[in-house]
Amino acid sequence: MLNSVIRSVAMVLVGLLLLLMDNGAVILLVRLLGVAFFLPALVSVVNLWLSRAEGGLLSKMLVALIDAGSMAFGVVLVARPVLFEGIFVKLLALLLLLVAVYQMMVLLQVRRKISVGKVLFVVPLLLVVVAIVLLAVEFGNFSVTPMTYGVCALVAAFWDIVVSLFRWHSLRKERLLAEKEGVDKL
Repeated sequence: MLNSVIRSVAMVLVGLLLLLMDNGAVILLVRLLGVAFFLPALVSVVNLWLSRAEGGLLSKMLVALIDAGSMAFGVVLVARPVLFEGIFVKLLALLLLLVAVYQMMVLLQVRRKISVGKVLFVVPLLLVVVAIVLLAVEFGNFSVTPMTYGVCALVAAFWDIVVSLFRWHSLRKERLLAEKEGVDKL
């Protein structure tokens, strides 16, 4: 349940950012991704440098090389986000597709245990369709894309909470049945 809340909060924040900032949001998100590549690699390099642990020189050099590459990629993402704007938009579409497919899988899993209406599958199915369209179509103008992602992220976040509540209810019912069966056996 906590993972679902964290995922939903992240989707709400990204959705609001995309809706409120419009075109600047994608560049800001690319820069944040650059920072996300740079900082952990920097911490790893500092930790590697300060560590006195016994380890092979080859493995330390390999880790340092990977971290240096990650830091360099992070710097490029922060310095030149426009180069990666199109790739990031496709990455967002792929992420939206994965979230929607995950929601459908959870609903199918819950459906085995409790009654779930078919109407609950409509929103994830629509998100899959939008994600496929966004992956397939090349947008020359990015003005519509952030708005589309923003709305889809907010809808996906809300629906993720709904799906999680159904899953929680299903698990609770299963636990109660297991407890009842345990009491009946005594």
